[in-house]
Amino acid sequence: MKFKNFFKHLFKFFLILLLIFFIFSFLISFIISSGKTVHKSDKDLILDFQKNRPVFKKLLGMIQKDKGLLRVDSNWTSPANPSSIGITDERMNIIGIFLLSSKHQEGLTPTADLVK
Repeated sequence: MKFKNFFKHLFKFFLILLLIFFIFSFLISFIISSGKTVHKSDKDLILDFQKNRPVFKKLLGMIQKDKGLLRVDSNWTSPANPSSIGITDERMNIIGIFLLSSKHQEGLTPTADLVK
């Protein structure tokens, strides 16, 4: 009986210790990652746009033709399978190359303003 209570208490102790570990790990990772995202200034964004205007115009033309393509990002698209709306892998590769060359890895979401 004493051993059973001992193991019960030991088990609870380890669960509490594990919980404290996970909470501490989460807090540390949150603190470390919270200040790492640095956004460019408006001036830098405007300069980037002016330098890459031909690339953005080409992307705009492609987006206007691909009306069913809702989002293109560095690692995902919407719809998840662009071929389901008739967009080939080759075309998606070209769009990806333009995104990389424009240094706009965050991707694109066409809005009504863009696709008029």
